[in-house]
Amino acid sequence: MEDFEDLERQWAPLLRKFARWRIPGMEQSDIMQEMRIVLFNARRSYDDSKNAKFSTFLYTSCLNTALKLFYRAGEGAKPRKGTIPRSLVDPLCSGDHGDGAAYAWCATQ
Repeated sequence: MEDFEDLERQWAPLLRKFARWRIPGMEQSDIMQEMRIVLFNARRSYDDSKNAKFSTFLYTSCLNTALKLFYRAGEGAKPRKGTIPRSLVDPLCSGDHGDGAAYAWCATQ
């Protein structure tokens, strides 16, 4: 298993994009810490035998966590689609994952 600091350095751009979202009641540093926890748990639970790339698994995990935080900020009420910030529904990935590979599925979204 990779050293977590190396893993965090590799995926920092993605984590920072999620941390820039404005979630009521949370500061950017709190959201970034939540994303670090997601990265740690994703690395631990990722199973490459399920034919999913780690980048896909991590992105989905971050998105689900961010949505849960956003829902919780609304005191348990699910926000209507119009109340979810555009940054939550727009793709976050530029396609460059820092490993020299560009993934077409996220670059074209």
